[in-house]
Amino acid sequence: MDKTNNFDRLGDWEKFSKYMSEAYLSGPIKKYSGAHRMNDFLHYTGLRVMIWNILKYALRLWLGRGKIHDFEKIAHYAQMAYTLKEQKELTPPFVNVDSDEEYILSQEG
Repeated sequence: MDKTNNFDRLGDWEKFSKYMSEAYLSGPIKKYSGAHRMNDFLHYTGLRVMIWNILKYALRLWLGRGKIHDFEKIAHYAQMAYTLKEQKELTPPFVNVDSDEEYILSQEG
């Protein structure tokens, strides 16, 4: 049987999720969770940073300069962005420019 176009979206997502939580994320969690692992630095990071990193790794892949874990990094930043969006109960547009020309998370529609 040809499996090239045989996708199981839920099953594939479960395998990917298991891989991310058990194999890949142990490295970034140790690296970025702080010296005593009391605070994840995600708390201090804005949604704009997550979007920028998704674009950075996607463009690197697009331009043929991708590295072995770039897809995992894209998924990692997408999950963090989703978590920030949910915690802050944000709705689009997610970023606006304030009076100092700094990007901020926004609730304005």
